[in-house]
Amino acid sequence: MKSTSADGSREQHTGPVAQFNVEDSDRETIGSGLSRKSQLLFVQNIACVSLAWSLGYIVQFIHISSSVVIAKELVNNDRLATIPVGLTYIGTIIASFPLSVFGERVGMKRSFLLAASSGLVGAVLSFVALYIRSFALLCPALLLQGIFMGGTGILRFTAKTLSPEKYVSRSLSIIVGGAALGALVGPNIAKYTEHSIASVRYGGAYLVVIALVVLQMITISLVRFPNSAKEAEARSVTDTSIVGAISAKGENRSEIISRLMRNSTFQIALIAGVVSYMTMTLFMAPVPLSMLSNGYTYHDQANVLMSHLLGMFAPSLFTGYFIEKLGAFRMITAGFLLMIIGAGLLLAELSLLVYFSGETLIGLGWNFAYITSSSMVAKVCISQRELATLQGVNDTMISMSAAVFTLASGAVYRGIGWNGLLWLGLTFLVAALLALIVLFVKVSTLALNAGATRVVLVERAHSASKNHSDERV
Repeated sequence: MKSTSADGSREQHTGPVAQFNVEDSDRETIGSGLSRKSQLLFVQNIACVSLAWSLGYIVQFIHISSSVVIAKELVNNDRLATIPVGLTYIGTIIASFPLSVFGERVGMKRSFLLAASSGLVGAVLSFVALYIRSFALLCPALLLQGIFMGGTGILRFTAKTLSPEKYVSRSLSIIVGGAALGALVGPNIAKYTEHSIASVRYGGAYLVVIALVVLQMITISLVRFPNSAKEAEARSVTDTSIVGAISAKGENRSEIISRLMRNSTFQIALIAGVVSYMTMTLFMAPVPLSMLSNGYTYHDQANVLMSHLLGMFAPSLFTGYFIEKLGAFRMITAGFLLMIIGAGLLLAELSLLVYFSGETLIGLGWNFAYITSSSMVAKVCISQRELATLQGVNDTMISMSAAVFTLASGAVYRGIGWNGLLWLGLTFLVAALLALIVLFVKVSTLALNAGATRVVLVERAHSASKNHSDERV
């Protein structure tokens, strides 16, 4: 974008959202520095991405509510019952990094549509697996659904490329908050389609999944993604100059990963994201087994999971605001403490009220920690290449931990019991919280020491920009 300087010259700058081309005659701004037309495009994009995320998570929640029960019915073995839903995380592991790289090279829209196509095939195979009552076919079907979820998960990082820089946290919250609809709809679809097809119990849910995946593909097609990596750069002139001073150009992906993995801010985000996700999965995946073994019904466990999922996503519309006001570390700490309290309640007794309250608090704590960590990952990346690389690494590591805990949760539940499983999760949460405190102290110290250096770099960037403008005059 270009603007007119005080001396009448034209100076080049990248602006807060580089894909929005703002003409001088169209510059009616409302606080963000974007034209009215660009603001409408921004709102449309975020709304469509949020809806696509919601549709993807309705599919995910149908699986969470029904897959363990379906698998147990097919094989009658608690140790194997969590394997199919665990394979959805394996699919996400396989897909996350390749989808990120593919999106950078050929366009994000094509990457997301490829993932959705995989989900469509997986949904069809899932229905066939139920029709012929084949546990062996259900497993690869849900693996393909995991690839679909890998694409859905990466959608949240489009907040970085589709939003003005100062609205990244709120945009990310709105996108993730779209799953609150899924938390209401997904478990209810699983409940009320159980006997909708007389010859295929639970089969109706997978017919709905097919329709949802198609709707997501249509919604993604409506998003105006940047056409190139250069167009997707979401940074200001000052940020660009600072990066030029501290980051070598032409880095390959391994160098980007190596450099950012040493970044303490990213380390905090990664630990928060991985530990919150894997412990949430550990506390959630065996809930159907625990509740069914204690005499509760399929509908009871579906309702508890719906409450848990609402805790995970309903607060998302406000989480971005709280991140801005309270800061990332306070939000992550609050999230971990809420998960600890929720697990503590589940240790107390096994009443239906405790299942509801404990799982809801765990979901709420996950929301605070996970969205904050995702926001930190988005903000630590400067270029589109960094974002594509780091979002793949971040989601792959999160999915790996979630896959291990989901796949093992049935065996862990059968081996050490519900209380032992809860104590295991609490151990991870407390250890991670202590590690985060150490890293936060390190980051705070580095920030204080680097403050003067950053001021100098900013002044140099502005001076260079002014000199360049004068030369062009």
